[in-house]
Amino acid sequence: MKKAVLISAAVVAIGAAIAVWYFNRDTVDMSAYEHLKEPSIRNMPDQKVIETVVKGDPGQSAGKAIGALYKVYYKLPEHPGAPPRARWSNIEQGKENFVGTHAIPIAETITQLPEGTNSDVRIATWEYGEVAEILHTGSYDTEEANVQRLLDYVKQNGYEIVGVHEEEYLVGPGMFGMKSPEKYQTIIRYRVKKIG
Repeated sequence: MKKAVLISAAVVAIGAAIAVWYFNRDTVDMSAYEHLKEPSIRNMPDQKVIETVVKGDPGQSAGKAIGALYKVYYKLPEHPGAPPRARWSNIEQGKENFVGTHAIPIAETITQLPEGTNSDVRIATWEYGEVAEILHTGSYDTEEANVQRLLDYVKQNGYEIVGVHEEEYLVGPGMFGMKSPEKYQTIIRYRVKKIG
């Protein structure tokens, strides 16, 4: 029993170390994302994820959610390596009322979570289809201009928003010690549909 606990603790520690590395990276090869410096619309397949929901100011709640997800993620047999993301609702009601559904993509072959997983973490499928996206470089507090550029692009191209605000975190704050916010790289995304 003691050996199993030690092995389990080692697996969690390794997972945490990888998560720390991920969130403490200063740069990512951004060549695959260059096209997102301008707004665009594309078709995106649905994605199987592990998710958890937290409420309140993202600066205080997001780290706990991401930590809980990575704790489960690194106990899974496969690790696709896709960046974490979050869908935000209640964003017009102030940060203290935000509802963030945080997620990490997982392999399609995963059908159940490891025994002992926190009941707040579950497997879900995030629906996509047509999405509008733009890359934001900088702090989360400075997203407004790029969000507006994306919303204007959606409207000008005859689409409407049918989903909540989503962010995919290519580079974000470190879990231990903050990274410079001007280095953050975030994809801002909305599900959309053609009007008429």
